[in-house]
Amino acid sequence: MPAEHTRQPKGKLVNRHSALIHGSVIILVAAFLCLPCLMVGIPRGYDSEYHTEYQFFFTRQFWSGDLYPRWLSGANKGYGSPIFLAQYPLPYFVTALLRPLTTFPATPTREARELGVCCFLALAAAGFTARTWFRTRCTPTAATIAAVAYISLPYILGQAVYLRSALGDTFAFVWMPLALAICDRISTQPRMSIASVSLLGVVLGLLLLSHLLSAALFVPLLVGYAIASRESGHVTLRRCLVSIALAVMLGLGIAAVYLLPLFVYRHLIDLSKMPLNLPANELGRWFSYLASVSLARLFILPALLSTVLLVILATTCVWRSGRDTGRRIAMTLVLGLGVAMMIPDFGPKLILMSGLNVTVFETPGDFSARMLFSTLSMVALGIVAYCSMLRKPTTREDYLLFIGSVSFVLMLPWSAPLWQAVPQLSMLQFPFRLCGILCVVVAGLFAVALDNSLCERVTLRGRRSLLLVSLAAVTVIAGGILTWRVINKFREPETAGLALMRNVDVMFRTYVSSEHLVALAKTLGTAPDSFDVALTPFQDVLSGECSESRGSVDVKASGPRRFHISATCYGEDAAVRIGQLYSPLWRMVPLTGVFPEHMSLQPSPEGLIEVNLGTGRHDFALVFDTGWPERYGSIASLVSISIALSALAFAQFKRTAVST
Repeated sequence: MPAEHTRQPKGKLVNRHSALIHGSVIILVAAFLCLPCLMVGIPRGYDSEYHTEYQFFFTRQFWSGDLYPRWLSGANKGYGSPIFLAQYPLPYFVTALLRPLTTFPATPTREARELGVCCFLALAAAGFTARTWFRTRCTPTAATIAAVAYISLPYILGQAVYLRSALGDTFAFVWMPLALAICDRISTQPRMSIASVSLLGVVLGLLLLSHLLSAALFVPLLVGYAIASRESGHVTLRRCLVSIALAVMLGLGIAAVYLLPLFVYRHLIDLSKMPLNLPANELGRWFSYLASVSLARLFILPALLSTVLLVILATTCVWRSGRDTGRRIAMTLVLGLGVAMMIPDFGPKLILMSGLNVTVFETPGDFSARMLFSTLSMVALGIVAYCSMLRKPTTREDYLLFIGSVSFVLMLPWSAPLWQAVPQLSMLQFPFRLCGILCVVVAGLFAVALDNSLCERVTLRGRRSLLLVSLAAVTVIAGGILTWRVINKFREPETAGLALMRNVDVMFRTYVSSEHLVALAKTLGTAPDSFDVALTPFQDVLSGECSESRGSVDVKASGPRRFHISATCYGEDAAVRIGQLYSPLWRMVPLTGVFPEHMSLQPSPEGLIEVNLGTGRHDFALVFDTGWPERYGSIASLVSISIALSALAFAQFKRTAVST
């Protein structure tokens, strides 16, 4: 007994030491991959300008007492924006909370520097959660290597972090592997675990708060994964589905503070207006294909060579794997569908034949071509991993390969008729969003294949399998770095400064009515169909004026989303125009007396707030009031968080009682 007691602490110490080493590796790799982000901030990307502007106004209002800024009063050259009725909030909350912990000076690059730190934290967290998932079935070494490979995949590192600066996508990569790890526990426990269900609910809630579209794509994958992962006869299909359903309901409750106002006021922000005004947002442009205009680009040669090498390697593995003929034909077909898109301009022809409206097949930075090489490379890695598994793949691996293949095909122009036939799919905005699912499933397959190889590396088959999966992973990562030109971000790091002289939210086209869009765009110094914006000094003041200059107006902020208006007008038909965008959610509150019957809120020709006042002095407040959806959403979130914490505390208490 004494010897047994002395061995146990030593084993725990060794485990903790090993976990510390593996955790340090993930942090160091994430820090290296995010070195430009840590040095100069979030890089210049497609969306970085909008993120820095959102963050500037979000952080300012948050630390001024607006705990959930829904209306950014300084956005759009000081005319305001309701974008956070729809925009995912979690990355901005995390970055705002970094303000007291960082020492960046108050310069135009401060928000970019804070967002750079946020990107590093998200990538490191994604590595840890991926390792947590892989450890449910793999050894520590295989899990750590696979986690490093996961955060290095082309779509995550090259596209999400460095090209698009896609904050929501980057945060989504944190929660998806962790949800699958918890799902593994649920699917193998003989009894329903309150703790596991609660943890999964919390993770799904965080995923919803991070990126709603990624969550919408992920939940069906999660349900299928839970069914495919059942290994014990004690785990019934019904119990498994009930556990997932309860977790989803809890996740919806936790995210209700964001989801309920979004659902109730979804008509106020119409995403379908974006491609109507900006053809660059046409869904058909964003499939994965190769256009002839991309053939002269510098990235083509390394991208083409690495992709062809991987396709040849994957095809060889398929037909030498010994899998049944049906699976081999299916995997070869998937690769063939991707290879066909490497024929210049063949993909655009398929898209036009489907009936999707596309004005021109040109994407910024040859995005569609880069996506084709990256997605084809990643699906080839998944197939190599699947075929190199030394043990027979389980239903779980079969399911992951199937989901990865379907996601890949849905990003190709072959699926354009489906996107055309189901208009609701356009809510996803871009087909390439499915690549997030592809990244997760490919990393899961790679982890299992690598674990098999490392466990049997003393045998010839083990060494051969280890060589194949390692070669495929290194080729995908190296090819992705060259394809997305990540190396340029290290050579010449650029900071995405706070473009307050531009300060126009690209999404204003979704929440400004069509009859006011042209006039407002002109006021902002742009046009509905243009990304160009006139540079003007940032005016951090609220403005107001009487119509035809018959009077005076004083506008002051008197609280979060609340403005105090003092106006003196002359003339029965006098009106006051306030320098904030009109929204049906604005409400007038009298500060003295009661409102005359003729007083009302309406949009001006430029889409700004206009109030008919009449003669005399008037004191009133304008309040951006989201009403009962925000109140009930906040209550639902607090109740759901309380339920989750109580369930976890009860489970911990029960576990402690049993152990003692």
